[in-house]
Amino acid sequence: MTCSVMSAALSQSAAWRRFTRNPGFEDIPAPDFSLGLISKLMLDEAVMALFERTSGIFWAGPDGVEDYARREVDDLLEYYEAEGWLEDPRGFHPDPPDLSFVKIVTGRRGHHRFEHLKFESGYSPHPGDPTRDRWLGYRRNKTAH
Repeated sequence: MTCSVMSAALSQSAAWRRFTRNPGFEDIPAPDFSLGLISKLMLDEAVMALFERTSGIFWAGPDGVEDYARREVDDLLEYYEAEGWLEDPRGFHPDPPDLSFVKIVTGRRGHHRFEHLKFESGYSPHPGDPTRDRWLGYRRNKTAH
């Protein structure tokens, strides 16, 4: 693909229109116009177009949400309101338990070094929470990373 074709495609892209309409912020410099920037914006647009065209296959829209999910959200709102957490959300989370079984593994991906911290979560939904049983049934929720 030649630069002129990419430039023409980019000028029509929603990403480019958003970029040029937003002057940005004084303390954040605008990125330099380059072939790399063009290719990244075009890739973003291609991925967004793919998501838009396939979203019905993988994700449920507002009309496709199952009745149980709607009921669950309604039940949660009712429960949170009864507990006073909608008025004062700070009461929702108790102090976390002390960490136990902490494991730190160092690693490297390409040029980047990292540490992977892993520990037993200790979190569980409140006893009256309508999602509690489902949450506790997911084995992977018991480990935090």
